[in-house]
Amino acid sequence: MEKNCSQAWTQSPLGRRVLRAEQQILQQFLADRWVESALWLNESAITPLPEQIVSCVKRATPTKTSCTDCVMQSDTLPFTHDVFDVVCLQHMLETADCPLTAVTEGHRVCAPDGLLILLTYNRCSLWQMARAKLGKRFCGWQVRKFLQPLSGEIVFHQTIFYRPYCQRESWLDRLKPLEWIGRVLWPAFGAVNVTIFKKHVVPLNTLHTAFVAPKLVLDNGILKYTQST
Repeated sequence: MEKNCSQAWTQSPLGRRVLRAEQQILQQFLADRWVESALWLNESAITPLPEQIVSCVKRATPTKTSCTDCVMQSDTLPFTHDVFDVVCLQHMLETADCPLTAVTEGHRVCAPDGLLILLTYNRCSLWQMARAKLGKRFCGWQVRKFLQPLSGEIVFHQTIFYRPYCQRESWLDRLKPLEWIGRVLWPAFGAVNVTIFKKHVVPLNTLHTAFVAPKLVLDNGILKYTQST
């Protein structure tokens, strides 16, 4: 039932425009990035990979490039640590039993200096009518809270798509100027949060205690032992 609702949403006029806007902003961000392996997770399993991701993978490994669809749980990914250069959770947190676990798993399989991309529906948007259809939604501060205990930094965060919840193509075309107005006047009220997190790995250096042998010093004609660290 949930899968059918998700497919109906992604095939609707508004859903197609939202997915197109997500792909466009990711293509701009990933235009100059070298990608050898990417993991793209989404609930509907019908959303295609952005062309920029596919072209980057083909450019890096032209002889062994493959794009395969498979079914898996976002909270238990069947991969080892530090595998993928780009990991994207495309609206997976909305239906995950534990969103924090899903984010942690995405971070685990992401390679050092790799990118973890989170696409979530914005709770602070004006899409109140879509609450039942889109599942759970998250404000920007909630997404940042999920990423706070992980090693790395947020390199990009933006909300996109400021047109209202409407399924009529004619009205969506007429309301296109709201995209520019929304970015200027109410940038935090877009329909979708786009958050890109860069993973860092802090090396562990073994600490050794420095021992300094005691020395004899002369203090008012009396020999005394001193020890400094």
